[in-house]
Amino acid sequence: MLYQRQLYAKYRLARFLLYSISKLSHLLLHYLSFRFLETKLNTKFLFTLCFLIIHGVVFAQTCTGLTPSFTISRTNSCVPATLTINNTSTGTSASTSTFELLLDVNLDTTLKATNTGLGSFSLNLKRGLHSILLRGTTSGGCDTTISQTYLVADPVSSFLNQVGSYQDTVTFKNCISSPAIPDSFRINTQTQDSVKDLRIIWDDGSTDTYTGWHIPGTSYTHKYLTTGGRNIRFVYEDVNGCNDTTIGRMDNERIPSAGIVGPGSGSNIGCSPLSVNFSNNSSNISASTVFSWDFGDGSADSTPSSAATSSYTKVYNHMVCNGAVTLLASNVCGSSSTSWSPIQVSSKDRAFFQIDSSECATLGKYKFLNETEDSFCLSPDVKRYKWDFGDGTITPWILGKSDYTHFYSGRGTRTVCLYAENGCGIDT
Repeated sequence: MLYQRQLYAKYRLARFLLYSISKLSHLLLHYLSFRFLETKLNTKFLFTLCFLIIHGVVFAQTCTGLTPSFTISRTNSCVPATLTINNTSTGTSASTSTFELLLDVNLDTTLKATNTGLGSFSLNLKRGLHSILLRGTTSGGCDTTISQTYLVADPVSSFLNQVGSYQDTVTFKNCISSPAIPDSFRINTQTQDSVKDLRIIWDDGSTDTYTGWHIPGTSYTHKYLTTGGRNIRFVYEDVNGCNDTTIGRMDNERIPSAGIVGPGSGSNIGCSPLSVNFSNNSSNISASTVFSWDFGDGSADSTPSSAATSSYTKVYNHMVCNGAVTLLASNVCGSSSTSWSPIQVSSKDRAFFQIDSSECATLGKYKFLNETEDSFCLSPDVKRYKWDFGDGTITPWILGKSDYTHFYSGRGTRTVCLYAENGCGIDT
């Protein structure tokens, strides 16, 4: 009897979930319920099945009396494309259902329009692949959808790059290898297609305008007088009567050579905080060059091309032994790096001790373990230590790191101090 009640409970749970989540028909519900009882499915599998139903894996909902469908027609040849979405849905409920048109449902669902009954929608779309979805809702509240993808293709005219290939995003690149070579760079290009009323915006303050039609192979040239990156725009009317723009990119840069002038003699050595001066003397630098510093202590910084001959002061607040400073100069034409060493920054040793618990068995006897951390880089590295055991006993300064055993004559709480000294000072 208990087993039958458990099966019956599973049966009722299945009915509730399937009805609430998927709105399945009465016949489908009874079929599933019969299968649950017949195969004696456990509760875990039942919830797994309902999860699949929620995510649309097992069943797809349909609406009796409504089958959505639509066709797409384009009414122009330019961009943005003007589309007419003709609602061709069928079924007894098609004329009374409410239809919604959604765009790019896989990316960012956007409701474009709503109509009641059959009719058409209008869309204006930019270049690219779009997802168009039509959702129909019957008077009884049943929803059903259909979607199509549509590619808006209107290729722009191609122009010749510096290596003899036509591109619809044309690129030019000039990398100057020596300071003796001037900054100027001349580019030459041609159109692959017939264009009308061409206007070339060179992005250096100048624009060339050519009226009338220009046949394929017509040449255009321009000379840049300074280094830098430029975004070129070719604006024209194409053979379809559409106004189009082809984008170009020009990079005229020098290949940088990184250089560092280190600090004066002896100023790279000392105790923290230590200020160390470096000079950037990189050469063959152009406007887009970026300098990246690595100071050998885990810190870094970036400076623009204007810092190519500037000095930089770095303050070292912690120990750095045999550290190296690296400067990287880079732009679109390449990179170069150089290093300067050594950086010798010492700090006070970090005083630290522990008590050897194995000595506690002897009444009043304690062994203190000197575990001071070394933070000094150079020689001679003279270290001294002094103990204050908190009972009036203070040792003299002791050369070299060693452990110490002390006897206490009575019970009580004592505060023990260890003083550690090196060439940078004393730590307690």
